[in-house]
Amino acid sequence: MQDTISTLRIWQQNLNKSLDAQSYLINTALDDSYDIIALQEPYLDWNKLTRAHSRWVVLYPGGHHDTQERSRAVMLVSAKLSTKAWYQVTSKSPDMTVVSLKTADGARIHLFNLYIDGNHDRTLH
Repeated sequence: MQDTISTLRIWQQNLNKSLDAQSYLINTALDDSYDIIALQEPYLDWNKLTRAHSRWVVLYPGGHHDTQERSRAVMLVSAKLSTKAWYQVTSKSPDMTVVSLKTADGARIHLFNLYIDGNHDRTLH
């Protein structure tokens, strides 16, 4: 594993809270083609957990387990990426997950996954 990232491949999808859509997505060959999967409206079970397998590290918004609000933005980070190359940036919104990535030239990239429902823009404030 490298401690930096030279190429970043991202898949983004709104799953509309569907277990079938999420199961199909994580059981396809995306783990070989993408480094990060940014999900909006992921499926969450009764324990407020989403579905993923061991090839992915699940990033929930800050306070995910401490609030009754439903998290609507989740990121899956490939387990192939060294944890020295990235870390989660804590957000207070259930509609935002953020990851900071270290590039090969030493720069930092902050990747934001936002859910914005169209009725308001509270995620942006």
